[in-house]
Parts: sequence; C-alpha cells; structure tokens
Amino acid sequence: MRPTTIYFDSFKPSVQVFCLAGAVLLAAAGCQTDPVAAALDGIGSDSVADRLHAANVLLGSRTMSVDDKLTPRIEPALAAALKDDDADVRLTVARGVISWALPDLISGAVDAMIKDVASDDAAVRTTAVDVLATIPAPASTRGLVAALQTDDAQVRSVAARLLRRRGADLSPENRIRMWLTLDMSQDVIDQGDRALSTLAALLGADPALRSAAASAIAHLGDADAATMAATRCLDDLKSDDAAARAGAAEALGALVHSDALDALDALAEQDADDGVRASARIAAHAIRGATASIVQALDEGGAALQVAAIRGIRHLPSKTPAIPSLVAKLAADSGRQLAAEIGRTLESCGGDAIDELMDGIDGAADWSARLRLARALNQPAIYAGISQNQEFRLYNLQQGEGNRDVQDELASVLTALEMS
Repeated sequence: MRPTTIYFDSFKPSVQVFCLAGAVLLAAAGCQTDPVAAALDGIGSDSVADRLHAANVLLGSRTMSVDDKLTPRIEPALAAALKDDDADVRLTVARGVISWALPDLISGAVDAMIKDVASDDAAVRTTAVDVLATIPAPASTRGLVAALQTDDAQVRSVAARLLRRRGADLSPENRIRMWLTLDMSQDVIDQGDRALSTLAALLGADPALRSAAASAIAHLGDADAATMAATRCLDDLKSDDAAARAGAAEALGALVHSDALDALDALAEQDADDGVRASARIAAHAIRGATASIVQALDEGGAALQVAAIRGIRHLPSKTPAIPSLVAKLAADSGRQLAAEIGRTLESCGGDAIDELMDGIDGAADWSARLRLARALNQPAIYAGISQNQEFRLYNLQQGEGNRDVQDELASVLTALEMS
C-alpha cells in the first residue's frame, strides 16, 4: 500500500485526533493483508521479482493458516507459474512442488524442465536436470530422456547416470545414446548391426557423442559407416575444443584411418593440450599397428598418456598382449578414474582377462588391490566366458579370502554364474 501523507497543521485538534486514528487503522489494515491473497495477485505481476516472491509464498502456504476461499486457487496458480516466461520462476516452482507430491503439479514440473534442459543458458540446463534428478521415477523419466537428447555433455551425463541407475525402460536408440554417454561402448558393440543406423545418425550430434559413435562403428565392420565416421572426425581434429580434438583422435585410431596420420602426428607434437597430444600419439600407434608402443606407454607414460593408452587398447584387434600390464596397473593404482578406465578396457577383453585377474587376486597382498581386481572380474562380459576349471579356482579364491569385501565380490560372481 502506498503511504498517505497527512498534513495536520490546518486541522482543529479534534479533527487531528480523528485523522490520526484513521491513519493508524489504515496502516494496520495494510499490515494485515493476507500474504496468500497478495501472492495470488502477485503471481501475475509484470515484475519477475514480484512473481518469484509470490511463488515462494504460495509454495510455503502449506505451513500457513489459509482462508478456505483461497486454498482452491493455490494449485492452479502454481501450475500456471510452471509455464512462466522466466526460467527462474519455472525452476523455483518446479523445485518447490516436488514435496507436494500432487501428480498434476509434478507432471507440470517435468514439462517445465523439459523446456529448460533445451535452454540456450547452460546454467538453466544444469539446474533443470538437477531438478529432474530429485523427481522420483517414473514421473521424471520422460524429462531425463529429453535431457539425454541434448547436446550439452554435462546435462546428458547426469541424465544417463540417473536413467541407468533407475533401470528406465528406454527405446533402443536412447539406450545406445545412454551407453555412449556413459562410455559403455562394449554394450553398444554387442548390439552389432542393430546399432548401426543409430550410430550413423549420431555422427551428426555434438563432438563428444560423435566420437563415441565413431569409435563404436570401428568395431562393426561396416565400411560405408566407417568412412563417414572418419570424415566427420577429421573435421573435429581442427576444433577449438580440446575434448573434441582428443575424442576425434581416439576415434580415428579405432577406425585405423591411415589418412589421418599426418594430422595426428602434428597434434602429438604440437597441440597445446596434454590430453590431445596423448590421444593423438596413441591413435597414431594404433594406425601403424604398434601395439607394443601402446603397452609401453601404459607402463612408462605420464597420467594423460596412460589414460589414452588404456582407452586405445580397447580398439586393438588383439588385446591379449596388453592384459598383464592392465591387471598389474589396476593392482598397483588406486586412483578412481584410472581404475574405472582399466575396468572398462578389461571388459572389452572378455574372458581372455579371467586368468590374469585371478592370478592378480591370488598374488596381491593388499586387500584393496584384490578388491579392485575382483570388481573388474565381476563384469558379465568377462565372467561369461569362464571355464569349469576357472570357476573351481574362483570358488577356492573366494573361500580362502580373508577380507569380507573381496569375499563378497567374488561370491557375487559365483552367484551370477550359478544363475546363468
């Protein structure tokens, strides 16, 4: 309420008293304005700040004593606010209505976040997927699928992790997109020709997804798709983004694209980014068939070169020569990122890694090393190829294991084998 200025000097004393009393009553009436009623009016204001304030009042109305006549208006007002032109208003209301657990409002919140994960503003996209992460499945699934389809690698990664963790029922195309985002290329490769059309389409996606798709195509033996993938990746070697150059280099190594050698050699020597130099060097080794040089880089290189070598080994026609070094590196190094990279590379080795992993478990004095090796073994792509003699040895290792965590991990493998 706009303050009213009252000039008392021209009035008689009795009139002054009357006016003063009236002013007090007016002020009191203004102070006692129902905040919910004011918020219901303010939610339609031209001011973003006023709409945000009104939204927060309405979201907190469940803890207030609200006039019965106003209560039916609150949910429709919040539903309308979820369609507000301003992202801050939409995000605030979407985050707030989750605890209300009203299906229509939850659905509206998901609709709002689907709009916001496609925003031009990176901060809005990130906040939107974080809001979706707090909405339980299955209500949030369609929103997370929308986030999975964006060109924002960070948003896509959050969505992919949540969809996988929640066991979402995805279309084949979205499942492949999820696997590639999570660097689970072996799952894609296992799809064989069924994945080709989706992978070919993803060559037109952002550089991160394109290089992942190109690397998978390298394992499927389709010459036309491989040529198309190589052409796109050659272009990405010229990108201003270091991650795009590194991903393209890895993919060209997987594709064994000899026409890329000059460009890769130049990047290996001259690029300003350690990761790009490392990826280009390993890719050039792969194209030249220098497997020994890649394994040597795994043993002797710096951190960036080691990661590039681990990833490069996944694409080699024969990975067997690298398995002992991979297992030894996993046993010796407790770094989470490196362990995850080695685990995925060993997965691509399949059953060929079983004996080396069990040798490592048997010989490691440190329980944490044994646990890392046991976790690597506990991957279906690896233990699916176990022989009867290897299973018997695994049983003995499990029975003789002194650490409970390692014992449980090995027991999990045995249980999976019994159920298969």
